[in-house]
Amino acid sequence: MLVPGLIDCHAHIAFPQPGKTPRSARLFEAAAVLRTLLGRGVTTVRDAWGADAGFRLTLEQGWITGPDLLLSLRQLCTTGGIGDTWNPRTGAVDALGDPALPEPVFDGPDAARAAVRRMVRAGADWIKLGASGAMSQGDRVHDPLVTAAELHAVVDEAGRYGGRGGSPTSRRTRRRARIPLRSRSSPPPARNGRPAAVSCPPASPMCPEPSPRPPVVRWRW
Repeated sequence: MLVPGLIDCHAHIAFPQPGKTPRSARLFEAAAVLRTLLGRGVTTVRDAWGADAGFRLTLEQGWITGPDLLLSLRQLCTTGGIGDTWNPRTGAVDALGDPALPEPVFDGPDAARAAVRRMVRAGADWIKLGASGAMSQGDRVHDPLVTAAELHAVVDEAGRYGGRGGSPTSRRTRRRARIPLRSRSSPPPARNGRPAAVSCPPASPMCPEPSPRPPVVRWRW
């Protein structure tokens, strides 16, 4: 039986492991992960934070085997959001600190546009924005962490580069800014017994029916 290749819309193929694992270890781990994904029928992966453009180049050159990669590089956020590595004990210690993974933290609309440009310059296929809190923050998970002006700036600037834009954000934040983001990392709650529409490619298991708008990213088959 012949079936279409699967698309993983949210993966972290090269996220640093906790502990004292050397940074280079994640490169070899990612190679094994990519090979396994391809062997299980996944032909496209949208990496949502952690992999740089070198992974895509490595696959294109045939040095390792794996699915096509669509990269966000980092997750944009405002100060204190998901992606801000500061903590009260050590300060700003970035486990992902690397010239190929630019600084994702911004404050204000102009800085938001600059953050998008940094990601695009470093090879991002799409822009990931953490516009609300994390599940680890408990009740703060639904708190809007960006202003309407900042969110508009990110979406507008991403649109200048081919419509790259996505957010795992809460519906409250989206309503507040009145911006219909074209991609989500997880499906929204069901409405009247059926999933609410999300904007992603029809081939994705997140979509119960074809999206009324084109996908955020450029899919390669």
